Amino acid sequence: MLASTIYCPVYLVYGQESISESLLTEMYSTGEEETNPNIPYNIFISNPSTTSFTINWLTKEPTTGSVIHATNTEELSKRSLDKRDSIGNENSRYTHSVDIVDPTLSSTDIVYFKLVSNDYEIGNNGGNFTYSPIEPLDSPPSPISQDGNIEVNFKPDISSRDFLIVANVDKSSVWVSTIVSHESLNWNLPFGNALTADLSSYASPSTDILYFEVYGENKAYGSLETQLQDTPITITVEGEEMTTPTELPTSTSSPPATSSPTPSPTLIPNMENLPTTGIKDYLRYLPGLLVLSLGIYFIYLIKEKNPEYHTNNNYK
Repeated sequence: MLASTIYCPVYLVYGQESISESLLTEMYSTGEEETNPNIPYNIFISNPSTTSFTINWLTKEPTTGSVIHATNTEELSKRSLDKRDSIGNENSRYTHSVDIVDPTLSSTDIVYFKLVSNDYEIGNNGGNFTYSPIEPLDSPPSPISQDGNIEVNFKPDISSRDFLIVANVDKSSVWVSTIVSHESLNWNLPFGNALTADLSSYASPSTDILYFEVYGENKAYGSLETQLQDTPITITVEGEEMTTPTELPTSTSSPPATSSPTPSPTLIPNMENLPTTGIKDYLRYLPGLLVLSLGIYFIYLIKEKNPEYHTNNNYK
């Protein structure tokens, strides 16, 4: 049972009156994510086809994410999980991506949906989000995709730190997106079915500029502009070392490292390398030896000239 329902007035831009199509080319936020980290932001739809599409968003803190939806009715009876989750195994993340797949969809249908973030339902302007499936076009192009990888200067070591990579063609097509695993950091984006923003024709990824952006732990990490390449392209992501979110029950934070002064090393002489004693070192003992020798000599003289000493000691 969901605890709360939030109807967020999602901002529209460029004077657009319908959010259905513009979600394919723009990202939307409500501003409420600044005070409630459960609220999604940068909401957008990507990878549209005649029978499927992908709903994406970010959150300020790791949350679970899913979509409740229905076709041609506002009674939302179906629930689709994040593509990385399964029933009974839903993880908290910053990046969220849910595929809606229905082979029976047609361009005359309307898909109603809400986002689910932790225990919150997020709708649009007091109701549901809506999406109209695209019409099939003639002569689809041959499959075209771009391989690549993400290069990082920190270790995204848990699943909440997966990356969401988003792209379009010449800044005039619908969104194409994919989730990049924190473990492999490799990705593949299919551009062959990318449509122009008005959904009337296919884009031209073979000749136009491709624009990529990378989102991760509550950040936009990097971007790249390039033409289609035969070899994998690298998007460099720069940022400070990520801290382990305390919201994740399965993660444990290591105690902060304590620093203590390093003790000075105890110097132990190497006996093999000690210098050999020279003649000057012996000369300093000579005066003492002379005094000791004279003292012994005077004792000897006294004993020789004292008859009583010889008698008492049986000397003759």
